[in-house]
This record gives sequence, C-alpha cells and structure tokens, in this order.
Amino acid sequence: MSKLIVAQSIPCLLEDLITPFTFACQLFSGRQVRDRFNVLNEYSDFNWIDTVDPIPEPKDTPLKELMDKRAQDFLGKKIVTQWSGGVDSTSIVLALIKNGIHKDDLLILHDDGSVQENPKLYHFLKDNEYNIKEVKHWRKELGSVDTDVITNGWCADQLFGSIFFHEAYAQYNFELVKFLSSVIGPFGPKLTEEQAKEFAQVYKDAAKKLFNLDLNIAAELGWYINFTMKWTWVSTFNELYLLGTKNKNKTDCFFNTDYFQSWSIFNYPNIAKHNIYGEDARYYKRELKEYCYEVFPDDEFLLKKTKFPSWNGTLSHTEEDEFRLTFKLDDGYRIYSVPYDSIGNVAYPFQGKFFTRFKK
Repeated sequence: MSKLIVAQSIPCLLEDLITPFTFACQLFSGRQVRDRFNVLNEYSDFNWIDTVDPIPEPKDTPLKELMDKRAQDFLGKKIVTQWSGGVDSTSIVLALIKNGIHKDDLLILHDDGSVQENPKLYHFLKDNEYNIKEVKHWRKELGSVDTDVITNGWCADQLFGSIFFHEAYAQYNFELVKFLSSVIGPFGPKLTEEQAKEFAQVYKDAAKKLFNLDLNIAAELGWYINFTMKWTWVSTFNELYLLGTKNKNKTDCFFNTDYFQSWSIFNYPNIAKHNIYGEDARYYKRELKEYCYEVFPDDEFLLKKTKFPSWNGTLSHTEEDEFRLTFKLDDGYRIYSVPYDSIGNVAYPFQGKFFTRFKK
C-alpha cells in the first residue's frame, strides 16, 4: 500500500476518534498533517510514511546573519518571490535587496492585499523600478512564469509559534492541561479532564524525546505542533499546488533550512516570555521586523505590524472551478479533481468514501 507524505488536503473529520494526533490537527492545522518526526503518527488512522526528518540542534546564530546567508543562496539566479506584504515575505524581499540582487533577476509577485498591507514598501519598490507585478490567479501565474526559482515566506510561522493564538491570544500562557481541557476544537467536542491530562503527557514526552524541551504552556504546544506537524504541508505547498505546470519543482521556501530550524529550537525559551500574538505588536516576530527595519526603516511596521491572513486572499477560486485534491506518496503523486463547491460546502459523505483508500 502506498504511504502518504503530504496531501492538500485531508479534512480533520475523517478520523474516527479524538486522539493526540487528531486533536492537534484540529487546533493548529485545520487539516490532517503528518508528524515529520514520526512520533504522533501512531495516533492517526492514515497510512503515513514512517521516515524521520533530521532533528535540528539548537544554535544561537543571530537571525539577521541567517537571513543574509540564505539570501546569498539565491544570487545569480532568476528569482520570483511571492510578496504578501506581511513580515515574512517582506523580510525576504529586503534580504535579497540588501545582499545585492540584480533588479533584472528579481520579479516580485503580489496581489491587491499586499499593497494594502504594506503600502510604504510597495511605493518604494515601484519608485525604484523593481519588477513588481500584481497577480489575479496565482496558479496560472506561478505555473507559467519563466524563472529559475520561486521563493516565499512559508515556514516562517513554524519558527515562531502558531497563528492559532492570533485569535486566541488570551489563552497563550494557559497551563497545558488547563488549555487542553478548556479549548474546543473547530470540530468539537471538548476533551475530558482525563483526556486532557493524557494528551498533555503525550505532547510533553514527545517534545522531551525529540528536542529535550520542557513543554508547559499552550503557546509552547502551538509551536511544537506547528514545527513538527505542519512544516511538511507548508514547505511542499507550492509543489502540490503547481503540479501539472512547468514550475512544479521550482519552489525553494526561504525559511526551509536546517539552520533556521536550529535557530527556532534555540529561541524556544523566548516563547513563554512574550505573547507575540497579544495586544502589544512590538513582540510579533520581533527579530524579523528588526532585520527589515535595518534595511528599510519604517517605525509603524516595526512597532505595530502583526499577523494578517495574507495567503487566503490570494487563492483565486470560483464556484465554476474544479477543486484539486493532491497527494504526494512514496510512489509518486496523485491528482483528483472534484467540483469546488462539493469541498467548499464540506460534502463529508463524498470525502469519507474518497479518503478511505489512504487509511491504514
């Protein structure tokens, strides 16, 4: 039987039981995602591949040095970067500029939301004659553009925590069992006190086993699940999104490196120090914003910029479009097309029959 590596996307409701795996997916991903270190996959009904990613060691190299190091990987190539206007993609654009990218080698793609989110940088790029283009249909544009590499800010969220707390910032510092017993997943119901204690211990043991980290509060759990389980889905998003186009294998996510992961492990103790999704936006991805400020000083961006749901606004769908279900397995890819409306309206009977083929 083929083993799953990643899919876009398997709905959470297709698991029969609430387990540490399914509950983590519900809260922090909204879809079924594989644990790339193969610890929590045993609690899933799906037939995930049992490979294990290299386990990063904590390293204290300043983030700004890593930004410059990574930007230099792209020099001398024709680059397309997806710019949302947010902190992650803005830091990439500015890193490339700082490190001497030739204007002719860089194409910055954005949508109308990017201009609204970061108007100062947009006008700077236009005034200085950088190649910048508004996109109406992302798959069509990314799949057909002539380029050596496509890069974007995906995986940066996984370095800092979980955007779950952008809305639920009041729960950021909840003790783990209190959080698990009080939070309601999007597909319900609440865990019992006994389940909360059991799941908390599973997560604690996993974090200790993999990274020798003590996991005590909700925000630390959010980071752990995002870092271990959502990373592969994010880092391969364009690979699956662009299947069937000439550029399916040309995306190299800027933050998808071993040294950024090592920085994230080293930064772990800082998660509990400041609620980066709280009302004081100064702390939101502060290290990246400080890097941006050195290249393009903008006090409002430094002090007030916080999370904005950029990518959702760039997925161009209509009810007439077909929705693609894409799978990467250990023996190749699978692409299935279904009417978009059947997924948009959550046609669970259809999905249940369809996804059974990927279960254990």
